[in-house]
Amino acid sequence: VQRMQRQLEEAVVFLELHEEYITKREFSQIPTELRCITLTELLRIAKFIKQKCEAFQWVEARPNGSADGFMVDHNIVTDPKQINLYHFVYNVVAPVTAPAGHEVEDSIVEPLSEWMAAGGVAYQIVRTARDAKRRWRYVRGACKDSTGCFTGSFVEMLCDEERVPDWFVSHWWGEPVLDFVSCLAEHCRVLGACPSEILYWVCAYANNQTRIGDELGDQGPLKSPFYKALQLAGGAV
Repeated sequence: VQRMQRQLEEAVVFLELHEEYITKREFSQIPTELRCITLTELLRIAKFIKQKCEAFQWVEARPNGSADGFMVDHNIVTDPKQINLYHFVYNVVAPVTAPAGHEVEDSIVEPLSEWMAAGGVAYQIVRTARDAKRRWRYVRGACKDSTGCFTGSFVEMLCDEERVPDWFVSHWWGEPVLDFVSCLAEHCRVLGACPSEILYWVCAYANNQTRIGDELGDQGPLKSPFYKALQLAGGAV
């Protein structure tokens, strides 16, 4: 729990995130298709991965097996070159964008103990054979009204304004993030664009990962943020 707390605090500073952008309101004010990320911000993510994945013992998003019919623990991933979006979203994006007063993981295990931590309350979860798949859960802070707590996307912690995409990025979540960022860095270089100004729409950072169903909607692909972002973008990469 202490390690996760330290990571979230360091992520806010290192990645230049602004928690107040999502904690000051109860609903998103930026349409999903207008939540873009710059190359400079992506390069910062790559640097964070290189420096922090081993130090904070990031784990696989999925358990590594089962025992007696129950899922068991997650493998630790220490090589920055292996970190993909599944790893980054599970270990960083989901916890750091979790709504105040809400659990990061929907575990039914009762807390073993609780203590106040900077920025919120952290719960240590007892390991049991019945539900051994859970490691920890983290609550970012107490919310006065549990029904009004807002959770946002990663991009909404980077900026508080609409960003029209220059490029729509089509990619695979299993691709290493460092390779992904390197490809876009080369793309930006070839174009002669400014890293701090070029805007990419990347689903993992644009969509609210804790409410992905609400983001995608139920009106079909032509109403989805993917299609809308693709329509707005000057091109796809």
